[in-house]
Amino acid sequence: MFWEIKYDWHKNKHTLKYRKNFNSPNFILECDRKIIKDQIPLTVIDEYFDEGFINCKNKYGYYDKNFQIRSLNKKHHWLLVEESLNKESKKIIKKWDPFNGVLCKIYYIPIQKYILITPYNSLDQLTWLKWNNNYYDPSYIYVYNGNEDDTEGTLKKYCLLKWDEPKQDNLEVIFNKVFIEKKNKKKLKKSNDIYYEIDLGKNVNILSIATFGKYPNKRIFPKIKSKYNYYYYNTNKPYVNIIENIYNDSYVKKYSVYYKDILTQKWIYYKDFDGNINSYTYKINNVDIYSRFIRIKILEYVKTKSMIIYIYGSSIIKNNSIIDNSDSDEEEIIKYTLTPPNQNNYRHDGKGEQRYSPDWYYGQHYKNERKKKIKNLMDEELSDLFD
Repeated sequence: MFWEIKYDWHKNKHTLKYRKNFNSPNFILECDRKIIKDQIPLTVIDEYFDEGFINCKNKYGYYDKNFQIRSLNKKHHWLLVEESLNKESKKIIKKWDPFNGVLCKIYYIPIQKYILITPYNSLDQLTWLKWNNNYYDPSYIYVYNGNEDDTEGTLKKYCLLKWDEPKQDNLEVIFNKVFIEKKNKKKLKKSNDIYYEIDLGKNVNILSIATFGKYPNKRIFPKIKSKYNYYYYNTNKPYVNIIENIYNDSYVKKYSVYYKDILTQKWIYYKDFDGNINSYTYKINNVDIYSRFIRIKILEYVKTKSMIIYIYGSSIIKNNSIIDNSDSDEEEIIKYTLTPPNQNNYRHDGKGEQRYSPDWYYGQHYKNERKKKIKNLMDEELSDLFD
């Protein structure tokens, strides 16, 4: 899949200095699977990767256990993986990737088996923190009352390290995002003007809205004193997270919901709802809205207006006909995306910079400039016709 190309590293009788700081030239295989009830679904493709897949960041910017990635950097990967994908897939979709400027392929591979995730041992000294003859679970956040050296005091369990996604029967999560209040230093914003607008991508039946508060500011516990009399955090040893300030709990107490009408495209007020009582306990409010755009307007809050929003809905429209049947077997298949390299995007002139494809470069960053240029060209042609 990748062959080394010989380049001329000389310019004006001078040897160019080469820095390799661009992406890997190998094929990239992305895996989108759903881990349900501590079970990992596997396919035939997983047999070619003994070391497994690596968790990668999703579109929201944090690492997701369901979204994984692996580079095809071995000889047996080049020879067998792509052939097995073409052979075992139920459906193949070709999709253009504007960022890399290449044509990707999405394969739908049926699940072959499930394996159980090994249960967590509550008294495992290798993963749990042992402090003052007690064991502490690292999957929770604690409140520490003691001295500044983290040597004496008490640890009290506060909440889970990661908020649990609320589950509802016969409903699916169609949107979730962390909304953080942005402060403007130059001008103070009015509290009545701040709202969060959500685009769901298509018209859906919105049946409920779940909200959380803001993630608390935390730090690693305990501090370790070195021989040079300064304190640092050692992440190679067992540790837990503690809240820096317990009185800095941030959540929204009350909010109102608006939605955009399909015909008139005007915002319509729906209802006011009670929000959260703390940052880590979720609050679910039932609604009945059929729209693509909704607004969450903050009415009452504690500390900041930051919140985490989950929107639940159904893919069935008002006349009980299904919008999309392509994802009806989501639990039975796994989507693999194979992205080939694009050598035209890489520079070999000694600078080591990456050139983005024209679709990404112009389509994303210079839309307004392109529109202005097109308008000027049209004005010039019209002026030439009338002159």
